[in-house]
Amino acid sequence: MPKIIENLDVEILRQAQFIIGQKSLEELTMRDLARSCDVALGTIYNYYPTKETLLEALIRDYWEQQFIQFDDLTKRDERSVYQKLEIIYSSVETFFAQYKEMMKQVYASQPLPKTMSRAPVVEALLHRLEVLIQQAQDTAEIKATLLSRDLATFVLSNFSSMAKMKLMKFDTFENILRALLQP
Repeated sequence: MPKIIENLDVEILRQAQFIIGQKSLEELTMRDLARSCDVALGTIYNYYPTKETLLEALIRDYWEQQFIQFDDLTKRDERSVYQKLEIIYSSVETFFAQYKEMMKQVYASQPLPKTMSRAPVVEALLHRLEVLIQQAQDTAEIKATLLSRDLATFVLSNFSSMAKMKLMKFDTFENILRALLQP
């Protein structure tokens, strides 16, 4: 009788993240992952047929967890809009630090597959930024002459550049925003 493990997909991702953190993506093998999860190698391949599909799942899982946190920021969090933006920026920065090199390694010789399109993540980030900005405008915490969507796009573009290039810290960006969005 086969062993039944609840939420094995979650456990596989958790163990993969742990192994990558201890070693690297290059050193992660499906065999090590199966051993770490205490399942047969074929079981791992049933969930993730390639390292690429595993990476896609890790990235999807990362953003799903972040979006849960971001949604909480818009519902019942009393922090300032700038503190909330810093939390979102930190997630973008962490993403680039953890996954950019992995993606380069895995997809160095081939284009990103359609399942790895940035569009859904970018759209979801923009939506959450837009909600935060609109809430801050509605409570007179900020005053913007731009549409919330345009300001969200500006913020996300800067977050991406800041996380990739490291030319500006969040504190500097916050000061610029405060100057632009004074109520």
